[in-house]
Amino acid sequence: MPGPPVRLALPAMATRFELALAGGDPVRLRGAGEQALAAIAECEATISPFVRGSAIARVNAAAGGRPVRVDPLTFELLLCCRELHRT
Repeated sequence: MPGPPVRLALPAMATRFELALAGGDPVRLRGAGEQALAAIAECEATISPFVRGSAIARVNAAAGGRPVRVDPLTFELLLCCRELHRT
């Protein structure tokens, strides 16, 4: 019988991410949860407008006044956002 869920949380992107992972091995569940939270933290560092110096914060600060160099993944995200905005 599985035990209680493994619970992890992270404040990021002006909200709180909470995970409740249920299953067999709590050590493996915690490891998977920590990897998921690390991915969220990485996203926040790159694309959150709330993090000073993030790629999106730099784009917003330029406000169309000058080009801003971003990494390829952020560029792809911005292209997707533009397409979504057009539809």
